[in-house]
Amino acid sequence: MSRPLRCLLIHPGASWSTADVEAGLRFGLKAHGVEVIPYRLDERIDKSGSELFYRWRQQRKGRPDLPKPDGRMVNYQASEGAIAMALRHQVDVVVVVSAMFFHPDVIVMLKRAGFPVTV
Repeated sequence: MSRPLRCLLIHPGASWSTADVEAGLRFGLKAHGVEVIPYRLDERIDKSGSELFYRWRQQRKGRPDLPKPDGRMVNYQASEGAIAMALRHQVDVVVVVSAMFFHPDVIVMLKRAGFPVTV
């Protein structure tokens, strides 16, 4: 007996209408027997932002010229865990629901790792 299709489903990172699209897609995929591994980009953006800004505040005491973290840094750190998750769960496909906050470098790395990626 073969295993069901495994899909890493990347949350859009926003809590408005695109999040509703992700929820509906997740429901539909599960209803059709797909094993869905959720990647909560919204929660990871919050955590990455807090962590990067905390470290910046601590380090700038000794280095006042240290640049403040920006959205690209936060989004990269929030996105990069998708590679490890895709590898850990041996997914068959990665679906990114709205890549507005998902870092494009991570999409490239997922493809290099051999995963079909769709946005």
